[in-house]
Amino acid sequence: MKKLGKLSINPEKVIENNELLNLKGGYAEDPGKVYCFDSQANLLGTFLNPYCSGDLLEQCRSYYSGTTFYNCMV
Repeated sequence: MKKLGKLSINPEKVIENNELLNLKGGYAEDPGKVYCFDSQANLLGTFLNPYCSGDLLEQCRSYYSGTTFYNCMV
């Protein structure tokens, strides 16, 4: 057990990252990931945009010509 002033850390009780993810409910999609699609609903590609801000359709079109719609997952 390590002592940091009055604080004591017991390494047996420290939660690891994978345990925290299990408590949260597993892995999620990348926050702010934009999916760009053509008119036939084919995925053209993705890019990251935190908080899904700005004109996402224009951003999709600048990366992938032929984009007609998008979906953004936060």
